Amino acid sequence: MTALPNRHSRIVGILALLLVLAVPIATELDVRAATDLVAGGQAQVSDAQGDNVNLRAQPSYAGDVLASVSESSIVDVLDGPFTDDTDGTVWYQVDASGQPGYMLSDYLVNADAAVSPAAAATTTANVNLRSGAGTSFSVLLVIPNGATVNTTGSVQNGFTQLVYNGTTGWSASQYVSVTGGTTAAIVADGPLNLRSGPGTSFSVLALMPTGASLTITGALTSGFYPVNYNGTAGYAAAEFIQITSTQTAITTANLNLRSGAGTTFAVLLVIPIGATVIVTGVAQSGFYPVTYNGTSGFASASYLQIGSGPTPSPTPVDRTAWTTANLNMRSGASTSSSVLLVIPNGSQITVTGALTSGFYPVRYGSTNGYASSTYITFTSPGPTPVGGAIVWPVSGGAWEVIQGYNGSSHQNTSSTWQYLYSLDIARQDGQTAGIRAYAPVSGTISWYERSSGGITINMGNGYAVAMFHLTVDRGWEPGDAIQQGDFIGTISPEGGEGFVQVPHIHMTLWQTNDGGNWNRVAAPFTGQFTISGNDLPSNGTAYQWSGFEFEP
Repeated sequence: MTALPNRHSRIVGILALLLVLAVPIATELDVRAATDLVAGGQAQVSDAQGDNVNLRAQPSYAGDVLASVSESSIVDVLDGPFTDDTDGTVWYQVDASGQPGYMLSDYLVNADAAVSPAAAATTTANVNLRSGAGTSFSVLLVIPNGATVNTTGSVQNGFTQLVYNGTTGWSASQYVSVTGGTTAAIVADGPLNLRSGPGTSFSVLALMPTGASLTITGALTSGFYPVNYNGTAGYAAAEFIQITSTQTAITTANLNLRSGAGTTFAVLLVIPIGATVIVTGVAQSGFYPVTYNGTSGFASASYLQIGSGPTPSPTPVDRTAWTTANLNMRSGASTSSSVLLVIPNGSQITVTGALTSGFYPVRYGSTNGYASSTYITFTSPGPTPVGGAIVWPVSGGAWEVIQGYNGSSHQNTSSTWQYLYSLDIARQDGQTAGIRAYAPVSGTISWYERSSGGITINMGNGYAVAMFHLTVDRGWEPGDAIQQGDFIGTISPEGGEGFVQVPHIHMTLWQTNDGGNWNRVAAPFTGQFTISGNDLPSNGTAYQWSGFEFEP
């Protein structure tokens, strides 16, 4: 959630772009945390879906960003709550590792209620086990990263009481992750040593033959799993273990599936709330290895509900999908049902329910019906480059430029307000909100901000492309490398991040020497910068290219 350092000047520009409309500022998540924090107490950064949270200079989105604080961090509460009169958001003054500032209450929970009681858990770092709930108490021992512990249910001052190898003490809650169970395994290539620690230098406790049954009791550490074999606890090399049983879990929020166990790893896709995933191993650094719709990755344990019994059926949720051929939409889940319309190949549709007799209930435009699952994919085809350095940031359907060059808000009015050659694009069927947006160029993300739904990609050749009115995926950070066609986020709906009048994407090209931060000169999409082969030069007329139609 890190924002651009020159946020204030851009905010002034964005307000002008909004044509002085009174548009409410969207919150960064819909979740609202409790506001029962007490000055002098502690809070835990929470409900951020694995992302960092901004610490600001004032209790407002307009405040400069002082630091970016990781989820699960413990902060000291200094004062509050404070309510921003402009948008009603609630803030607390906190101290994060010596840096005072203001943090949105949505992402703060009382530290004494942050860990579920009486549960198996895993440490996410080498952590001190102390004789009391505070850093002033003596250190009994150091628990290694990835060790399995048991919490007792007592939490005080941001510390959790737990038991490790028979010793009871207190550890900082931010380094304790509830794991939620064990995983069965067998020795795949034995005999295999059961060792006293995670490494070949540790003593051998037992020799386990091929096919021996094991129980994995914690997270992978230095290539070794903590296991239990015939009642003996120890460690075994992961490369010789085959996991034989898995668990299912349900997502409790829209959840990033990442390539590794941490927020620094790339986002492979977003798993919708209520979806069922397969948990394929134990938690690592607060992340479970999971598989969703055939894609394997890691997901934050905080947003996975793992049941001990039969998994309840989740409430059906809409899913975005695409057609892989011209596809009949029928009135029922059968080829004998009447055809309502034909959905073009490559169109984005919404799957509204579960598979029935090989047909999905779907919505295309404003029409609901059924379509064969054989010609539906949940993997976005992405935009296809067609010449030039830039492609359209959307895929499928019929689109139109709703405001072109030299429009009412597309003007150059200052050194940073450079929008003369901007294009506003939207779907012709009006179904623009929620459409996935992709990187139109390759380069490096210079900045993004929530209030405008804006993001800029520095192409590294003296030019940058900026887009606005998007709900940018929270996996992206300034400085990240991004490739043309990578998923960026979705087009914001009414009331969403940076929404203005109607859902659309504002797209502009800048000549720049600093990636589009302070130095900006508007440039038309022409020459080497055609969009998917569409040459759009400027002739100086008002609203030029408004009404231009294209099918990305």
